[in-house]
Parts: sequence; structure tokens; C-alpha cells
Amino acid sequence: MEHASIVRTGTQIEVLHLPGYLQPINIEYQQQDRPYNIKETVAKVERELILAALANSNNNRSTAIKELGISRRAFYEKLHRYNIGDKVEDEQNLRIN
Repeated sequence: MEHASIVRTGTQIEVLHLPGYLQPINIEYQQQDRPYNIKETVAKVERELILAALANSNNNRSTAIKELGISRRAFYEKLHRYNIGDKVEDEQNLRIN
């Protein structure tokens, strides 16, 4: 709530004023053949949560792991599964250069 009260511009706190990890995740259901494929949907949600946790922690993986509430091993397996590690490192290099 403190974050939201600081970043708000008016008198009301809205969803967009909340930190990223508290904002809803938008998942696009564009799979016409299998709109209710649980594995694909869970994978999309996991990937988005990991990216959000990394963004909120300034790419500090230890902090992201704590935020997500998963083991370090599970975190790194998911980074590998969703090809996130390279993307995060590339973004860090772009900011540095």
C-alpha cells in the first residue's frame, strides 16, 4: 500500500499503482485448437511470474526466488525450460552498454 500511495497521481489507488507482482497477469488465449490446454497455460503463467519477479527485484535472482516462494533448483530449472536466463542477461547487457 505504501508503494501505491507514493506512485498514485490522484486521490484513488488503482491496480496500476500496485507493484508489478501484485498486478494481474494478462494471458492471451489465442489457441483456437486447444483453448483450455492446462500445461500451456500454466507454462505461460509461470514464465510471466518469473519475469515479473526478476523485474521487481532488478534481476536479483535470490530475491526473485524468495518472492516466488520456490526452491533455487526449481527456479533454475524453470529459467532453462522457458529460456529466460539468456533473455535476462541480454537485457542487463543492454542497460550496461
